[in-house]
Amino acid sequence: MTTPATNEQTARPQVPTNTTACHFKKSDVVDCLMHAINAPRHGRENVYTDNPQDERRPGIYLVHDRGVYVMSTGIYDDVDDKKITYAENCNPQTDADWWYKSRDLVGGDDFVEFFPSEPLLSLLQETTNPYVAVIVRESEIEFDCDPDLRTIAASEE
Repeated sequence: MTTPATNEQTARPQVPTNTTACHFKKSDVVDCLMHAINAPRHGRENVYTDNPQDERRPGIYLVHDRGVYVMSTGIYDDVDDKKITYAENCNPQTDADWWYKSRDLVGGDDFVEFFPSEPLLSLLQETTNPYVAVIVRESEIEFDCDPDLRTIAASEE
């Protein structure tokens, strides 16, 4: 028989030993997703090209540049409103060792990875876990909400 988590530390999803994971507050990731879903326009899925035909749809980017964070794809015409949330210990504004922690978790290279709002929003709404783990492996990145490691993988193309 298992008992419910009683503190934030034990509520974090467990991670396999051959991977690393960034942890985010689930409510903050949901806020970013809702920002994107409600936006009138969206950023490109593939941010590395200038192709105007690239698909644009609601979702979030997982970003590693100055820290590790999730950012909404939503674009609002009347305001420069970027909605982001940083992974634990990876915020350059609040964490002294953010550079080292970010590098340890996701490697040294900068990247942007797109995740569509569905099925991610459905997964987040199904779980009672207050944290989301972004699991980073050599060839894939996954969102995980539950200790049973039910995940949504970023597409490898």
